[in-house]
Amino acid sequence: MSNLDLGVVGNCSFSALINRQAQIVWCCMPRFDSDPIFCSLLQGKSPDSPESTFSIDLLDYSHSEQHYIPNTAILVTTLVDAHGNALEVVDFAPRFKQYGRTFRPIILVRRIHAIRGAPRIRIRLRPTHLNGLEPLQCFEGSNHISYLSGDRAVRLTTNASITAIKDERSFVLNRPLAMIFGPDEAPRESVAEVASSYFTKTLHYWRDWTRYLAIPFEWQDAVIRAAITLKISAFEDTGAIIAAPTTSIPEAPNSGRNWDYRYCWLRDAYFTVQALNRLGVTQTMERYLEFIVNIVASAQNGQLQPVYRVNGEEEMVEYIVDHLPGYRGMGPVRISRSSASRPRELRRARSSLKSSRASSRRPWAAIVSIYQKLQMVKAFSGSPKSSGITYRKIYRPRLRCFSICATVPIMRGSLGSIKPSSGRSNRLASISWPPKVDTKLLSSSFQPCSIILRWMSWAALSQ
Repeated sequence: MSNLDLGVVGNCSFSALINRQAQIVWCCMPRFDSDPIFCSLLQGKSPDSPESTFSIDLLDYSHSEQHYIPNTAILVTTLVDAHGNALEVVDFAPRFKQYGRTFRPIILVRRIHAIRGAPRIRIRLRPTHLNGLEPLQCFEGSNHISYLSGDRAVRLTTNASITAIKDERSFVLNRPLAMIFGPDEAPRESVAEVASSYFTKTLHYWRDWTRYLAIPFEWQDAVIRAAITLKISAFEDTGAIIAAPTTSIPEAPNSGRNWDYRYCWLRDAYFTVQALNRLGVTQTMERYLEFIVNIVASAQNGQLQPVYRVNGEEEMVEYIVDHLPGYRGMGPVRISRSSASRPRELRRARSSLKSSRASSRRPWAAIVSIYQKLQMVKAFSGSPKSSGITYRKIYRPRLRCFSICATVPIMRGSLGSIKPSSGRSNRLASISWPPKVDTKLLSSSFQPCSIILRWMSWAALSQ
């Protein structure tokens, strides 16, 4: 029977869920909220031959083990058969620094090698579209298989037998195999060299990233694993942060409360940002603030809704996928979010924020109301002469925290209590939370000035 004991791999562009038998049971490409290309997680209780999956089947399977390479998002699954033969499957989504920026292609890499004996395996690659309704058409090449349908085109490039994969025939694993699954593009080098290079660079990236985390003395492994999971839940291209990579996992068995969480809730994303800030990860917050500024600037009538798509779109039409039975048969399977649920979510968010403000006694309002922050950014976006936001990161050793200063152009008078310094055309003022924002004071007759907003990351302070 299917379960939620799954490993997750990702690179802040997409993610995939892999069970303990090395089957990719859920994956959306090229974005978190895209049409799933693998969705066997929602195909019922325990299908004998699941569609919409990418599996490495070990014949005479006995048991398996699964773990991450320490301090990375690289997943290792060990499969053992009844005769003692064993193999390892290494899964990861490449992410590393290249040409002065972060390289995060829409590519899933799988490396397979035998660690004991001569195991026999069968590779089943069954990508689908239209939420698992139809399989993609298969076209065989010399060292690749292309899968096409309408506007979707993906490709598996590998040094394994193309015929064995296409016909789903078993074979003896007597040499290391590499598989690159992603857009219909040919790699410039051999698939083994590309997979090895991506593995090494991704390994070094995640270890460098975790090296600078402000982790506590206790529970370090758990904190690092949680930090990596939160990190790969961010859609780095726009700055949005999703609630979860899946849809329609029931809140309780047979409750019908199956929702699509592959979107950005402003409230939930704030708590993710806060958790990462406490560990010294501030870049995610910077990108999230850019996401908020963009959605505020395009908001109709100045109204913000609780949830947005990862590209910032407001419109979402919820519908039910009838041909998918759901997780363990507990449907329905919902795609997108209904506008009818948003007022209820907004009331719940405001209630939560009120209790958060009431219980917060930290200096600089460390636990700040996201609602008030959004009101301030909304006031900023009303400035016709606004020219964007710049950031400065300052480490304060005495306070044991980072201060992120966001310099935002606004109209003087939009914040009545601000006293800007003199002597500069773009004056800077420093304020503390919560500010009093009156959007009615915005007017094109006001002279432009700037304001520095400080968000504190209390990574080393106790609760």
